[in-house]
Amino acid sequence: MKTFIFFICVILSHAFLYTAKAQGVTDRGPVLFGVFDGRTPCGYFANLLQEKVSADCIKIKWRLKLYSDRTATMDGSYELAGFARQRKDPRKGKWRIIKGSASNPGAVVYALESDTEPTIYLQKLDDNIFYFLDKDKKMLLGNEDFSYTLHRINKSD
Repeated sequence: MKTFIFFICVILSHAFLYTAKAQGVTDRGPVLFGVFDGRTPCGYFANLLQEKVSADCIKIKWRLKLYSDRTATMDGSYELAGFARQRKDPRKGKWRIIKGSASNPGAVVYALESDTEPTIYLQKLDDNIFYFLDKDKKMLLGNEDFSYTLHRINKSD
């Protein structure tokens, strides 16, 4: 009987370790959860983030990298590149999941927080698409050229 219980424990521990590795859990720090790209009109974010932009600024290219510390996480860290921060100095901070947008009380919303800049809100539409919300968590309207969406460009590792 002791041999049987030992055998079951060994099988369960291997199953747990395999599942944790498959879900990206490691003991080496944050795990890349996803990379998302998009292009938005310039105006709203120039005002919100107090960016100096030229009068002919028509779009912002964004790249969002979300990192997770746990398997079933509700928070983590991020890097967001856009404007002058495009490549050399991305905005960094913590993200957390909150519930509800102005039009959908059950919406999953990611709050991208920073120590020095206003919070940016993203509504999760599905695992591959986020939508920028304004400071009141209302959906932003794009134009004929650019929307306020970010699309996953990689699968989570």
